[in-house]
Amino acid sequence: MRRILRSTLLVIIFLLFCTVSAFSGETRKLLIFNSATCHRCVEAKEKIIPTILAEFSNKLAFEYRDIQEIESYKLLLSLQKQYAPNLTLDLPVFFISGRLANGNGNLDVKLRELITVAFSSQTNSPKFLNIDLIKHFKSFTPLAISFAGLQDGINPCAFTVIVFFISFLTLQGYRKREVLLIGLTFIATVFLTYLLIGLGIFNFLYAIRTTLILSKTLTIFIGVFSIILGFFALYDFIKFKISNDPEGQVLQLPGAIKKRIQAVVGFFHRKDRSADAKTHPHVFKLILSAIISGFLVTLLETVCTGQLYLPTITYILKATQFKFEALLYLLLYNVMFILPLILIFILALFGVTSTQFAEFLKKHLAMIKLFMALLFLVLGFVLIKGVL
Repeated sequence: MRRILRSTLLVIIFLLFCTVSAFSGETRKLLIFNSATCHRCVEAKEKIIPTILAEFSNKLAFEYRDIQEIESYKLLLSLQKQYAPNLTLDLPVFFISGRLANGNGNLDVKLRELITVAFSSQTNSPKFLNIDLIKHFKSFTPLAISFAGLQDGINPCAFTVIVFFISFLTLQGYRKREVLLIGLTFIATVFLTYLLIGLGIFNFLYAIRTTLILSKTLTIFIGVFSIILGFFALYDFIKFKISNDPEGQVLQLPGAIKKRIQAVVGFFHRKDRSADAKTHPHVFKLILSAIISGFLVTLLETVCTGQLYLPTITYILKATQFKFEALLYLLLYNVMFILPLILIFILALFGVTSTQFAEFLKKHLAMIKLFMALLFLVLGFVLIKGVL
């Protein structure tokens, strides 16, 4: 009987040993969500991961996932939703055996602890949830971006240009449907041109993020530039409150640019007085002229409107490391930028005159300048604080 019990005990011990050995020899996969433009990601890949890989030998497998790829980004959101809903996704983000950790703090210590705990527990197979990226984007609070775009849209630079454009069309005797066609094409062109300018700036700033010194230097420069513009806007606010005269503002379209814009609008939309009054320009000509003038006018007025555009794009890049979200923020900014232009255009079609628009602008100029000053100052301090 003892011999049977001893044999049974030896078998049980042997099986337990085999189970532990098999478990300890099991290879675990570590998912690393990173980005080529993330400085901490590059640091982890070059300095920390190789050491850990050598330490855990054949027990650990690595898989890098670039979050700029939509599927990798959706996978990361899926894992966050399942295992760590309150975790901020500060890159790099690590996932192993049902556990998530972000790149904050001491990466070397944090990653070793994560892997050690993972090896002492069972493997969890994650479920891949279907993530609605648009819904996820709405869960953020892009209020600052919306406000910045709206502020840029009611910027006196953009405001006066669209008012002049509509007034010019009316004085030239265009019919209402012609004004509608030209105006909508002009505004659509302004939107696309401004968006393309923003994308150009965005891609440039995004590309240099991998160059740490250059990226930091440029961010500080833009931050300081934004603060200076904030003080200029504050000066304009105080000056207007004292004099109640909109002339002589620092932040406005330079006189030479105003004349150039007027010349562009006049060149493409001035009617030929020698022609028969009953004849009307062809639709294609109206659309083409609106596209060309809209493109050129946007390039010219960006000298003024770009003062807010540049710091906001830099802020967007600091607000999120996910390119998809950053591009959505940029699109949101441009939608908000164009809304005031659309509203002014609709009001003009219903008979609101340029004089009434000018009175409205003068009445609210102080508030616009004050909000502009606050926005410039906040953006500037946020950008500088994010780098230092």
